[in-house]
Amino acid sequence: KLSGKCSYRVSGGAMDARWWSLTLYDAKGYLIPNRASVYSLGSAALAPVEASNWQVDIARTRRGTHWIAMPDDQPFELTLRAYHPSPKLLAARGSVTLPRIERRECRT
Repeated sequence: KLSGKCSYRVSGGAMDARWWSLTLYDAKGYLIPNRASVYSLGSAALAPVEASNWQVDIARTRRGTHWIAMPDDQPFELTLRAYHPSPKLLAARGSVTLPRIERRECRT
């Protein structure tokens, strides 16, 4: 389970879809309000050189180039969506390499 008491780094690669997004939600599936109004990372935000090797930090404060704000200590979920996936991606959906979630610092 993902906890707002910890920060995370998510890294991934190119996805064979027209566009993709990674969004942070609370346990009930709602966006969690935050002062920065930063809820997701989409492939459109990546420079072409980043598309095959990207990363986003999930933390209370901005750390890297890409960041999703985490406002409090509650549990949360990450949802990855691929929009207009290629036929090849659809056929291989059970064997697609998903982004890696790395737990970083945690508060007690």
